[in-house]
Amino acid sequence: MRMLGLHLPDGADKPRPWVAALGAGTELAACVLAGLFLGRWLDGVWRTDPWLMCLGALAGMALGLYQLIRLARSLAGRR
Repeated sequence: MRMLGLHLPDGADKPRPWVAALGAGTELAACVLAGLFLGRWLDGVWRTDPWLMCLGALAGMALGLYQLIRLARSLAGRR
């Protein structure tokens, strides 16, 4: 089974809770930062300061929260 980009050994159906929490927090932060930096770069290209940076951060938050909800559902056994 693959979860959080890690290959779990056979017989292990869920990662330890702290691994899931650490991965979810890291993934949320990475999505927000990626959106922030992409928006900042696009602001420099199109001279739209600070609108695209704000939109990028919001889009990153939305994507990160979506991934967090997907992870929580899969750990709870629902799809």
